Amino acid sequence: MLGKGDVAARIPLSDELMAALARYRHSLGLPAEPTSGDDTPLVCRIGAKGRTEPLSDKAIYLICKEIFAQALLSAPSEELKDQLRRASTHWLRHTAASHQLEAGVPLLLVSQNLRHASIQTTRRYLHSEEDARHQASKLHKLRRDNT
Repeated sequence: MLGKGDVAARIPLSDELMAALARYRHSLGLPAEPTSGDDTPLVCRIGAKGRTEPLSDKAIYLICKEIFAQALLSAPSEELKDQLRRASTHWLRHTAASHQLEAGVPLLLVSQNLRHASIQTTRRYLHSEEDARHQASKLHKLRRDNT
């Protein structure tokens, strides 16, 4: 896969994502999994003569913005509406990283999957780190319980 900066990378996918990819590829009349030498874009449109063509970065951005706009219409709170107004494709990346870390995926692996040059960049996604530190501090008692 070519990612940020047109740098090739191998990105591991969960079984659930592989199943979704298989369904998507099937809808395009393709085999469930890409084979060696398959140059079908990961996200594509059907172009002239039924050929698959890659969606541009701008097209993917516009699709995401439209999805956020549709979600905004039924958002149950002003806080969520504000988040959706600011949402972007990078926000999705940030959210995915945060969810992986909350699920217990090790920081180093998330950092490698995101292809961050520094693990400190990934550490910013550890929203629960301060909560965990606060919870851990409750284990330390100033007085001994004499019961």
